[in-house]
Amino acid sequence: MTDGSKAQSWWQTLPGVLTAVVGIITAITGLVGVLYQAGFFQHRQQEPIPASSAPITAPPTSHGIASEKDAQPASGASPRATQLPSKSVNLLAPENGGHVIVASGDAWVGTIDGKEGLNQINYGLDSQAQAVYAFKDEKPATIDTFTVLISGTGDNNVKEFELFVGNDSPTGSFESLGKFKTQNVKLFKTPYQEFKLPKITAKYLKIKLLSTYGSRHPTLEEVQLFGHMEKK
Repeated sequence: MTDGSKAQSWWQTLPGVLTAVVGIITAITGLVGVLYQAGFFQHRQQEPIPASSAPITAPPTSHGIASEKDAQPASGASPRATQLPSKSVNLLAPENGGHVIVASGDAWVGTIDGKEGLNQINYGLDSQAQAVYAFKDEKPATIDTFTVLISGTGDNNVKEFELFVGNDSPTGSFESLGKFKTQNVKLFKTPYQEFKLPKITAKYLKIKLLSTYGSRHPTLEEVQLFGHMEKK
């Protein structure tokens, strides 16, 4: 390089460049330190989510039948707020303690055996075409729905029937819940035709057959009575 060449600026020389870089790094480090102390780079600690009392759910049922269990309230929850109603069961099913206790014939036993077959109740329709069912251990139960299986059109199908409840004895006094009429067809969505009852507590249920759809010899398939046993 000749004396006439222009001298390079100080920052274009290697020592000048290095000095500038070191100065920039020092400035950035100092700025980061200041920002860190100010709290810009601190992560907020995630606050724990408080556990809430989950609602108590009843176990799933099949065809409206479920075992009766006492629901336990969640810890810290109000028993009144978490108390669930008793599960509805088929009170006439033998596995739930239901049984025929008085009847005009043996065929009535087949109306609650779960086999869904035709049962020739009587040869001739008269005032004796009736049966009394008892619940588990002949203890009281609260009832709300009665069902009758009609699997197809037939002259022998029960058309009208009357339901009664009693508390004295199987042969004592009974109170009528009303007269009911079936449909002489199979309802595919609900082949067990339902009849809502006033909620009432009793020890016995009586069924009396009143008429058929033409025949004098009534047949009855399966019947069910839904409700829950009282804990007394």
